[in-house]
Amino acid sequence: MAEIVGMEWGEFLAEITFWNDDYIAKNPNVRPLEIEIQARANEYGCLSRDFIFEIMDWGGNPHNIGGQMRRNNTEDHVRRVTAEVMGVLAEPDTALDKITEIKWVGNSFGSKILAFLSPRTYGIWDSVVKQALQHTFNPPKTYAAFISLLRQTTQWISVTPNPHRLDASWFVRDVEQALFQFAWPKSRGGNGGLIIGTLPSY
Repeated sequence: MAEIVGMEWGEFLAEITFWNDDYIAKNPNVRPLEIEIQARANEYGCLSRDFIFEIMDWGGNPHNIGGQMRRNNTEDHVRRVTAEVMGVLAEPDTALDKITEIKWVGNSFGSKILAFLSPRTYGIWDSVVKQALQHTFNPPKTYAAFISLLRQTTQWISVTPNPHRLDASWFVRDVEQALFQFAWPKSRGGNGGLIIGTLPSY
């Protein structure tokens, strides 16, 4: 078995500004879409199929799952589900279960939708960040545990200004996207970083 080379969580946090900056530089359209999604959700109290498609398209739309989502869900169903999701945003696992009631939206894309709806409190739980954390002694097993870890982290690093937010604060999404950038696979031109050791209690 190949040796696992990685960083302790504290070492990663010491570099978090670098990885967050790198993510923003390589994904310049993420902030405009985030602002647009939140504005629409606040205005209408829900999201339409078109906005769910935009998030899926931003996420790469593998195998045209965005098109499948449009064909297999009515507009009323998507609006009803997303309105219900907005009512349970205090409960990560419940919100993730609810958003996946939209056909062709699984946990990965479901967490993307949640992260765009509420970047202050939600991040994306996909294969890249799961891989980054799986070699720790206590990797998060649920979305709620993952979010709890990130929320605690935003408090620990709050003394460091975040140049990408108007109030210079750190959102859960900022921690997750820095972790994503740190862990992006070497086979795809990334750093391939891993977190090792023991994660803080979450």
